[in-house]
Amino acid sequence: MIRMNRKDLESIAWLADYGFRVWTMPHDNGVRRGERLPKDRAQQMSDALASFERKLVPWPSETENEKERRFGSYEDRMKRMWEYYD
Repeated sequence: MIRMNRKDLESIAWLADYGFRVWTMPHDNGVRRGERLPKDRAQQMSDALASFERKLVPWPSETENEKERRFGSYEDRMKRMWEYYD
């Protein structure tokens, strides 16, 4: 088990989401080296990020703002998936 403070975990989640965007964008973005993720792999990664974000804060102690931010992040990620792959 690794213990980290909440702010550090939020930073890691943000970096992971940024990396996800870089690797799923349909156009060359100057950061990605190589081909973008195939849709099925991108979906797996999106699900893994969502699972990680749910584990950031123990559910009973999650504030309403934290819950809204987490759901907003998930919705944004799914919208990008639809836009990038459909």
